[in-house]
Formats: sequence, structure tokens, C-alpha cells
Amino acid sequence: MKKKIIGLVFISVLAVCGLSSKPIEAANPTFAEQFSNEHTAQVIANYFGKLVTDEMDATVLNASTLDLSR
Repeated sequence: MKKKIIGLVFISVLAVCGLSSKPIEAANPTFAEQFSNEHTAQVIANYFGKLVTDEMDATVLNASTLDLSR
């Protein structure tokens, strides 16, 4: 149940941040390429310990939840 709630919160946060549903076209896009909203790109990159100019590796691309409590 907790994982479902976290997943729903993650989806809600993405919706609030104004993300468009952009398909991933590059093998490893940067956070800035994937998220058109600069602030959202920064927040997501920081969550994974990366910069917005870093490529989104398999760990990031395969993430299915985001723990907002940290």
C-alpha cells in the first residue's frame, strides 16, 4: 500500500510541475532534454545526485517510484 501511495504522489508531483509527456528519444537524454521545465529538471536531477546536464542512465530511466520523504 505504501508503494502505491508513493507512486501516486510521484505522479501527482509530476502533474503539478507541468511536465509534458515527452517520449524518450535519445538513448540517454540529459535531464534538461527530458524535462522542458527547468525547475523540474533540476529537482529530478538533484534527487538522483546529478546535474541537469548529466545523462539519465539506466538507474534513472528504470526508476518507477520517487521517495519524496528524503
